[in-house]
Amino acid sequence: MLTIEPFVAPETSPGTLEEDNLCAADIERMATERGRTMQQVCADLGVAYTTFWRWRAGKGEPSLSMYRRLRDAVSTPTESTHQEQ
Repeated sequence: MLTIEPFVAPETSPGTLEEDNLCAADIERMATERGRTMQQVCADLGVAYTTFWRWRAGKGEPSLSMYRRLRDAVSTPTESTHQEQ
């Protein structure tokens, strides 16, 4: 007889994806360090801020592709940040 084990998701903190262990608060901090708000980042990506807020509050997680878009948007220096250096 074939036994199927139940799926057990890996443990993560609320609002954290496994890929590189950046949580929503980290992404928000990175945006702030670059002089941007998450409202601006979300608007640039065409994502409702409430979607990010739900992730930040631990009420879900973004898709992997959206997570990568958010991460990349706050990881890339803005022109003003680049000019200061």
